[in-house]
Amino acid sequence: MLALNVTAGAALISVASPLAQKFAGVNEITAALIVSVISIFNGVGCLFWGWISDTIGRPFTFLALFIIQIIAFLALAQIGAGAFGLLLIPAAVIGLCYGGGFGTMPAFAAEISAS
Repeated sequence: MLALNVTAGAALISVASPLAQKFAGVNEITAALIVSVISIFNGVGCLFWGWISDTIGRPFTFLALFIIQIIAFLALAQIGAGAFGLLLIPAAVIGLCYGGGFGTMPAFAAEISAS
């Protein structure tokens, strides 16, 4: 489960700047903003999804992470050329879920090994 979550997040981070440059037509400095947004939401996602997992449970949290990431990647594919602002939204959501996997997995693994 963590491998899928990490692969999705890392795949976006590795191509975020070139993606923004090629499809949104922005320069390198502006394209760096998308990497910054993903990084910020990655950190927030650790805390946010950790809190959510305490409320709804770890399995449901990972299910939510995967469903939201699928929707965000589908939305990413639908964004037209030159729409840099719109590109930031699914990138932020994917970063949020990417961090959520890292924020939730340690507690999930501890619960599974304790049972």
